[in-house]
Amino acid sequence: MLTTETKSISNYPVTIMMHSTTKENGFTIVEVLVALVLLSISVLMTLMLTTQNQDALSKIYFQETATILAQKKLFELEQQGVTATTTAAGDFGEHHPDFSWKANVYSTVRPSTNRLQLKVMWGEKRNHSVTIEKVFTE
Repeated sequence: MLTTETKSISNYPVTIMMHSTTKENGFTIVEVLVALVLLSISVLMTLMLTTQNQDALSKIYFQETATILAQKKLFELEQQGVTATTTAAGDFGEHHPDFSWKANVYSTVRPSTNRLQLKVMWGEKRNHSVTIEKVFTE
């Protein structure tokens, strides 16, 4: 910015032209673009972490539900009486349509001792599961 000023030197008026070296206030386009890039990266990272958190919570919910259902079914099977030939399968009805179960009894090395394996499965292809085993004698 160019400014003029009139001064008197030895009683003679002198016009002095001055060039202003002060910087204008504000941000350059590069500073604004860098700020926008950093803001975009932080928003994107926040969204990614939120999605991962929800996926983890969903997995925990299904695992916890399957574990509780397995414990209840194990109790039911024990009340019905488990034998060395027990094999059964089913679902949990309309309250838990995404889950199914399968029970098998296997012999062990010890005589008259068997192992009941109860598996609760979920997922579209029943590719997720929780397994509970209990050893019992006849």
